[in-house]
This record gives sequence, structure tokens and C-alpha cells, in this order.
Amino acid sequence: MSAAASSSDADDEGGSSTIYDDATFNYRMIDYYPQTISADAPSRPRLAEHRDFGFITLVQASLPGLQVRIDNKWHDIPSLPDGTAVVMGGWCGKVRSNGRIPAALHRVPKNFHAQESRVSAVLFCNPKHTDTSLEPAVRTGEKQNFINGITATDLQKKLVESKLEKSVDQWLKHRSKQSITTISSTVWRKFRNKGGRG
Repeated sequence: MSAAASSSDADDEGGSSTIYDDATFNYRMIDYYPQTISADAPSRPRLAEHRDFGFITLVQASLPGLQVRIDNKWHDIPSLPDGTAVVMGGWCGKVRSNGRIPAALHRVPKNFHAQESRVSAVLFCNPKHTDTSLEPAVRTGEKQNFINGITATDLQKKLVESKLEKSVDQWLKHRSKQSITTISSTVWRKFRNKGGRG
């Protein structure tokens, strides 16, 4: 956790705040029940591919099944020893770290240990407030990859509006304050009820 926080900060000389200064931690236990696989069953993943919204996510599971996409290929995450966890970055971590922490695209496919119960313990580190600043922490000699002035709410709205991640990345790099589009409260509530997952 401290390594992830350090990666998201600028050089210490500037006195930049860490991601923990305005963060909340949410803990979830996810039980993937055994599934019956048949030829006529719909082909749906146990957890569809997505990127988490927050700063970082820690995952510890009872069985393998988690996959992360790296270099356009899905990679299986093996079982880890007790007391260890997988650490993945989310959208907020990507922006706050100026891209040093990638927002990991991950999933749990349908046919991976599908006939066994898989329990996953997940700890999400998210912005505590809607106006939490996601100002990119640029280090000495580093190019600034994302623009200034983005808040957690701005990013959530854009993720709800856009179906293409590439367009969200472009928006993060080129948008102006005047280009923020207002979305309906109905769409906003649906997004929040899903747990703010990007």
C-alpha cells in the first residue's frame, strides 16, 4: 500500500499530498458460486472485464481465476501465499500518478474453476469526496500526461457517458473545464449503485 501511495506522489520537495489524505476504504467479500456449464448455457463471464474506478484495489482469493490484460493478452494470476494480495491500480490512481500506476483491465472468466466456489476478499481505496482532486503528481523530469483540474466527480461522469476507454484517455489529456457535460441524476444513481466501478 505504501509503495502504491509513493508511486502516485510527486517529488517530496513539493509537499504534495498522498492518495490517503482524501481516501476511503471499502471492503467486500465476493462469493463466486459454482456454475453448471452446458452447451445451451449463455456464455457470460463470472466477472466481466473492467477497470476499477478508485486509486488502488487489493484482491485475495481462495482459488485462481483472476486474469489481468497486459500487452493485449490475458494473463492468469496464480494463487498467492496467505497474507499476500494482488494490488491493481484504478482510474483515479492512473490520473493521480501521472500514468505511473496503470488502471488494470481485469476479469474472472466463466470456465475458470467454474464448478468450485471461489471466495474473493477485495479492498477498494477510493476518493472519499466527490470534489477530491485528481491532480496529476508530476515528478522532476517527467512529462505531464494528464491535465489539471479533474475531480473524482468529473472522471465518474465521463466514465458513465463514454463507452470507449480510448475516448476517456483522450479527454483526460485534452479536456477543458468548459467541456464537462452534465448527466442525468438517474444515470448517476445507477452508476453509484453499481459501486462506482469503471
